[in-house]
Amino acid sequence: MQLITNQALGTAVSANDLNGGGVVNVVDVQIAINAALGLGCAAPTYGAND
Repeated sequence: MQLITNQALGTAVSANDLNGGGVVNVVDVQIAINAALGLGCAAPTYGAND
């Protein structure tokens, strides 16, 4: 959680853009929190058919 929070705050290199928005922000942090709590992961999947 700390790493993605730091990325959203701009204190670490943004490498975990979970929702594909082009930046790491509070939406990405919320996706990570939900996944950690076992609430599922709402991050989109990208494949050959996109």
